[in-house]
Amino acid sequence: MSSSESDRDSQSETIGIVFLHHEIDEVTANHLQSFRDWNPDAKIVTVSASEPFPGGYSIHDFPAHAERWERHTSEHGLEAKSADLLLYAWYENRHEHCDRWVIVEWDAFCGMAVEDFFGLVWDFDLVVPTVRWRNRDPDWYWFSTVQTMPPDLQQFAVGITPFCFIFARDTVLHAICQKIPWEQLGKCNGELRFGTLAYACGFVPITNPLASWNIGWLPLPESTSVHTGMWHPVKWLVLTREAQARQ
Repeated sequence: MSSSESDRDSQSETIGIVFLHHEIDEVTANHLQSFRDWNPDAKIVTVSASEPFPGGYSIHDFPAHAERWERHTSEHGLEAKSADLLLYAWYENRHEHCDRWVIVEWDAFCGMAVEDFFGLVWDFDLVVPTVRWRNRDPDWYWFSTVQTMPPDLQQFAVGITPFCFIFARDTVLHAICQKIPWEQLGKCNGELRFGTLAYACGFVPITNPLASWNIGWLPLPESTSVHTGMWHPVKWLVLTREAQARQ
């Protein structure tokens, strides 16, 4: 066992995985199973924009949040861009409690334990695949929507891409949910809104060096050889660890 692994064990930190999805289909269920296969000791929570998995949550469990969700995602260009609202709705009504959370979307595939994937950055508060800074990435489209956010948040505008494989302490999610501007969510996507809220709360997102391998926003082609690692976006059926073992 490595020293980092022993340190983590001694801290006895609990870890949870929040799996956000829009529907239940074969690919979504298969991807969820991949996280269960590789992380048997983690608390796995599912949160849906529509029909929930058995034992999971739906945005419609929370009428006030469902109304906000419908209103916001009905705007042109925001139909599938606000998964962060599912996260906030769940967090404010959750029954689960963990020290750290891994946030993923339905088109993420798991091929290793989350403790190993985030091992190099375990001690940081907020870890994301890529950080978008206004001075470095001025042409990122969603920065053009900053002015639609509340004035007190605009100076903290930061994007995280994609909105998947986010590693956050529970204190980060708690702080963000205390600061959500429900009456002015902005005409922006979840990547900008979540990053901005975190930064405004004093949490600077850092990147995970392992995320540069297989995690982006362009769909991976079906010819991709999916093996050890984390993968996104995968919008097709991949054999899970259990299924591979049966072959």
